[in-house]
Amino acid sequence: MCSSDLYPIGISWSELASPYGPLWSLLVAPVVLLPGEHLVAGLYAFKLTALASLIGCTALVWVLVRRRRPGAEAFAVVLLAWNPFVLMRVMADGHNDLWMMLFVLLALERIERGRWNASIVALTLGVLVKFVPAVLGPPFLLYIWHHAAGTPRQRARAVAR
Repeated sequence: MCSSDLYPIGISWSELASPYGPLWSLLVAPVVLLPGEHLVAGLYAFKLTALASLIGCTALVWVLVRRRRPGAEAFAVVLLAWNPFVLMRVMADGHNDLWMMLFVLLALERIERGRWNASIVALTLGVLVKFVPAVLGPPFLLYIWHHAAGTPRQRARAVAR
């Protein structure tokens, strides 16, 4: 039995452009192509990619909380990794929000360390998964402006890089 016998996904969405960014399409291309017509293998492949994003976000939450509130790491990890909403939306329903958040958390981790360029690259990757993190662009640029060392000209260069 192939997936098109159960639910004609290819038919219902074949005429529409993807509502997600190009990076998401690249991330899931192997997950979509490798299982072929095997519905169960495709479902497991998507669940594994969702699990990978949850593990990555959990690790970044641990790192970020360890720097700001040492001793609260386990609590923060449990709030994320055992959150029923996260588990249902990401693991059960297969939404790509945690992939977007993985890049946003990485951007936060990089900006906190003063790695301005890497933070903007990570934020851009989040936008290329889903457009929502674009709203964080201006606050990131303001943060860089206020925390970069040097004269206003040097800070402007740090923001522009």
